[in-house]
Amino acid sequence: MKRGFTLIEVLVSILLLSLILTYFWMGISNILIEDSLITAESQALILAEKKLEEYRKAIINNWTASFTLSGNFSSEGWTNYLYSITYTTLTYTILPDPTLTDKLKQVTVKVGEDTNNNGILDSGEERSILVSIISRRR
Repeated sequence: MKRGFTLIEVLVSILLLSLILTYFWMGISNILIEDSLITAESQALILAEKKLEEYRKAIINNWTASFTLSGNFSSEGWTNYLYSITYTTLTYTILPDPTLTDKLKQVTVKVGEDTNNNGILDSGEERSILVSIISRRR
């Protein structure tokens, strides 16, 4: 009686191992891709929070202050991340005296990666969008 594996058994085991390893490496590559996306989104959120806080401090100190409404984060080492800021002034009436009015500013900060390298934060490149309302201090 001969001992060992037949050629068919060896070929089937190689085929099974190659299928298992292929799916394993596909799973690993998907995990790495998702990790890089989550890292990019987390970094965009951190940068957006910093920019919103910077804007909020400037507005609280001087309600009519001007501010750079778009740019990048090259001073912080993130040259491929861009931001854009839009704001609108909201007016509301203070009851019970309708002659009293006050103003709010709604601020929207968008941060994303410049994937097409045109230096502009285009639609679809945003990774983080923060909206906040700032009230005037008296």
